[in-house]
Amino acid sequence: MSSFSVENCSDYDDGVIEEWAYAGGRAVWTACNETNEMSCWLRTASLGRARPVELAAYCCSYAFTSFVPVGGGGLIVYRKQASGQLLQILPSGKQLPLAVPPSLRGARPVATDGTRIALFAHKILYLVDRRGHVVAQWPSPREPDVVFAGDRLVTALRPGLIVRDLRTGESSGVELTPPGADWTHSLADGSGDLVAYVWNRQAKDENDPAQEQVVRHRIELVRLTDHRSATVAEGGGPVSATFGATLRRLLNRR
Repeated sequence: MSSFSVENCSDYDDGVIEEWAYAGGRAVWTACNETNEMSCWLRTASLGRARPVELAAYCCSYAFTSFVPVGGGGLIVYRKQASGQLLQILPSGKQLPLAVPPSLRGARPVATDGTRIALFAHKILYLVDRRGHVVAQWPSPREPDVVFAGDRLVTALRPGLIVRDLRTGESSGVELTPPGADWTHSLADGSGDLVAYVWNRQAKDENDPAQEQVVRHRIELVRLTDHRSATVAEGGGPVSATFGATLRRLLNRR
């Protein structure tokens, strides 16, 4: 594994994991804790080397949004907040700069499939290749939820999805029916022609109504070829559309 330089911070413990990404047998996560300065650092571990290695660290007021890692297709991309530099992490652990145009320095990575990377900056969603060349762009008034599903780029817009075919350039919409008026949705994952999304709702704790509101979740799956959907689970938790065989059987029964 390549060696990495780390900026020294004041004393900190393991902190709270704020963001994480996984690709190619490697995990990268952001851990932060509140000290007098607030510290935040980026760590990585792989199936071949489980002991975490630090990639970078900061002591600063913007620590909680320093790295924003995203992963997919064996590639992890993150941003260094202090410099705005975008970096790619290969499965080996080697880091390579993503040489985007100067206007995209500091852009926020939002998704990657290993060969293409979606970035958000200046109210625009950009699609760049591994060399940092811009291959497409679309206006976006706010940072969208984005997943790759095969050769499609899917973004979440209330109350549905926008599906962009990256081969033909065509776009289409998918309407989603919320479980109720107070539910919002976010994208969770995509694979092939499947996209998983999560409905979220604030609700009182059923076991103790006096408690503060808690978030309820409903995980659903939609097949992009025919827009069939199915509820996968309720109550929240991690979701991956790569469990394709079981989920396709759910859809085929509808």
